[in-house]
Amino acid sequence: MQDIYFRLHSIDGTHEGSAMQAWNNTLIEGAKKIGRDWWCTPNYERWFREAGFENVKERKYQWPTNTWPRGKKNKTLGLWALMNILDGVNAVSMAIMTRVLGMSPEAVELVLVDARNDLRNKSIHAYCPV
Repeated sequence: MQDIYFRLHSIDGTHEGSAMQAWNNTLIEGAKKIGRDWWCTPNYERWFREAGFENVKERKYQWPTNTWPRGKKNKTLGLWALMNILDGVNAVSMAIMTRVLGMSPEAVELVLVDARNDLRNKSIHAYCPV
């Protein structure tokens, strides 16, 4: 089983108060309103054990949101993540923010302008736990 914890983190708090964090929190709020918990991954190990699985091993990784970290491997992972996020940000945001939260498409686009800028900003040392 592999999944992403769709709650942005950072190694140094640089994501705190960012438009990227506000966007992420808004999506989570909308998902909860339709009964989807996008922050449930920290429960997986316990749920597997409660379901009767044995020898459950949890491995945690940090997937950078852009090319901010050092090292070729981490920069490559960050580039892939950034491209994936930027490719999907509009679709997932429009679906949740317009249909569930009642925002206009124009209001969503305004939110996304700043969120995309933050996602590209290498001085924000954000990552998604995987």
